[in-house]
Amino acid sequence: MVLNSRRTFLGNLAGSLLTVGVGASLGGHTAWAFGRDLESFDALQFGDLEDLAGLLQVMKPSQMLETVTALLRDGESLDRITAAATLANARHFGGHDYTGYHCLMALMPAWQMSKQLPHRKAALPVLKVLHRQATQMRIVGSRKNEALKSELPRPARLERSAAVQQLRAAYVAMDVEAAEAAFAVLVQGDPREALNDLQVILHENLDVHRIVLAWRAWESTQLTGTEHARTLLRQSIRWCIDESKRRDASGRRASSLRDLLPELLEEHDLADGATGTRKLSDADLEASARRVFAATPEAAARHMAELLSKGFAPDDVGAALSIAANRLVLWDPGRAKADGAEKPKGSIHGASVGIHACDSARAWRDLAAASNPRNRVACLISGAYHTAGQSHRVGNAAVLDEQAAQDMSQRTDGNFLEALRESLQDGHQGRAVEATRQHLKNGGRAHDAFMVLADTSLDQSGALHAEKYYWTCWQEFAAARDAHRHDQLLALARTTASQVGVLAPGVDRARELLKG
Repeated sequence: MVLNSRRTFLGNLAGSLLTVGVGASLGGHTAWAFGRDLESFDALQFGDLEDLAGLLQVMKPSQMLETVTALLRDGESLDRITAAATLANARHFGGHDYTGYHCLMALMPAWQMSKQLPHRKAALPVLKVLHRQATQMRIVGSRKNEALKSELPRPARLERSAAVQQLRAAYVAMDVEAAEAAFAVLVQGDPREALNDLQVILHENLDVHRIVLAWRAWESTQLTGTEHARTLLRQSIRWCIDESKRRDASGRRASSLRDLLPELLEEHDLADGATGTRKLSDADLEASARRVFAATPEAAARHMAELLSKGFAPDDVGAALSIAANRLVLWDPGRAKADGAEKPKGSIHGASVGIHACDSARAWRDLAAASNPRNRVACLISGAYHTAGQSHRVGNAAVLDEQAAQDMSQRTDGNFLEALRESLQDGHQGRAVEATRQHLKNGGRAHDAFMVLADTSLDQSGALHAEKYYWTCWQEFAAARDAHRHDQLLALARTTASQVGVLAPGVDRARELLKG
């Protein structure tokens, strides 16, 4: 659908709503969907994406699936729908709601997954996340409860350096209004520079959501346009201050990285971000990964700073983080006891140490690549600190299922993809890993295994992390050297099998609608 005007859009949308029989059921909420009658609570507006964003915020999950699929059939792009959903999420939750910001972190990975799938089900990953998001929006409340409003602190007349200092001081003081006022100054110029400036609070303390939310918010500007960078990045400011308040309330101390990072940058002459292009050998890369895996956070950060100061390429040293994090998945013995209905005993999916480590390591590396030279090295040092210090929570070798390995090695038909499907249906982690291993060993295409895993993963809830982790593994597989590439796919196979058993709400209906 070509959006020549607001009137054209509304006309086409009205037809779509009538087609799926939901127009009348919106009732008085229809005006809200399109951004009208919202002056009373100062609604944030999104230009030509407002109509879609507003619509996604007010519809019941089932209505949303029907309407979005109707819009797709009418020619609306999945890109615009995902962009609007991302902005709607930022406006509704503002980085404050746990399920809400997990939906935002999943939207770009879901959109990336969609590009890999056959046309008839390409939209399924996004629809899965949108159903989850719509459900949580109704729990949080109506649009009058939106976290982000349009009324913002007026930008002060500050130089950029002073605004950065004010942002950090406001963060330390846990003053949201002052932090937003400082960021308003910073984001008036080049949005990429604002992303760099924001990192003054990202490196202050560590949590997987601190870094992944910030990265996914920035990554989303690929679809929304950088004119919405302020809205998207405001979430990170609020999340970071919320986390500081939670830390203080619980009596936890701030991370030692706050003082260690500037010390290491100065000690290793990295303050200007200068890096080299030396390549780590496979053996040295393996040694660095083992060192990060086993070290304390402080020791891992020092090791990373040393490598960078010796002129080793950022991509090479960053790979050590990903390898170390991957082992936290493969070496995880599984939960000693159930963690709610979605995460039974023995499972490793959802908010596990390995999944969080992999997602955060990937985010640190992506943010490093998008940052200025100083922040590039700071991200990698912070990423090493963040990845390390967790080996005590897993074993000291990959979890092996000897019986599964024996069974797969003796399989006579050679159809290990079918064996993988069977293992996933049973939720058998060991067999899924070994089926994948034999598929690759016998020359099978990695892409085919990814597609089997994607299809299974889409049907399962995944405890909020399935789409993020799938895309993390895809990225890491593509970037890794031959010596470590297959481990990413093995970890995904294990995790996908782990999550089997709790179906994702709305996916069956979404599949039906897409077939239609």
